[in-house]
Amino acid sequence: KINFSGKLYNVVPYHVDESGLVDMEEVERLAKESQPKLIVAGWSAYPRQLDFAAFRRIADEVGAYL
Repeated sequence: KINFSGKLYNVVPYHVDESGLVDMEEVERLAKESQPKLIVAGWSAYPRQLDFAAFRRIADEVGAYL
């Protein structure tokens, strides 16, 4: 990893499905696998609304901040 923050944090990206929606099943699977302390849910280039309730549920399940 090149910079200091890259050494400090392990960023695990989530993706969109074939329909262009955030793949919440993948988000849940990745959260359970990586057991993050923080889940970042936001957008700048995503033209749809995020399912914040689903992100909240997943964060609560793994004990992460949202």
